[in-house]
Amino acid sequence: MSVAALAENCGPTRQQVGEAVVIAWPLVALGVLAVQWGLLALWRKKWPAVRTPLVAPLLLVAVATSMSLGMIFHAQKPFQWADMALWLFGCSYAAVVLLATRIWLFFDVRYPLMGPQILAAVLFVLPAMIVSAIPGPNHTDLEALYIFPGMGGWVPGGLLLATFTEALLRTRRQS
Repeated sequence: MSVAALAENCGPTRQQVGEAVVIAWPLVALGVLAVQWGLLALWRKKWPAVRTPLVAPLLLVAVATSMSLGMIFHAQKPFQWADMALWLFGCSYAAVVLLATRIWLFFDVRYPLMGPQILAAVLFVLPAMIVSAIPGPNHTDLEALYIFPGMGGWVPGGLLLATFTEALLRTRRQS
């Protein structure tokens, strides 16, 4: 998205970026939720107080799906930029959720599943919903919000490796 946006009249408008993010959100949230839930299952060995009820996060995914369906019917070309949004926005969403989950575990062990998901949704999806309703120019800095936090997979990959390794090492010492 960002490379295409550097050329004049090339790449998505900010409205298309917002639409693509809202359309990709349910798949991104479900995938990140699965990774997050798996990591928390490891942490449960060290901290039995960790609770991972899936009702509220799955309700968030259901809300995301309904909003995504609404956007699909609203957008002129709903899947034109969805693949790019799925990857770039997904990596950024995963990075924020993984980092927030680890910080959440540091401060409150009981329910670290839903808070980071809500934080990522507010940081990424709320601006996307706003700009999808407002037509705008082709070149904006909005793409940076969805590209740089995840850096195409490098940041969430490193965070996943670090948190997974930490969870394995700390739970092995417990056993």
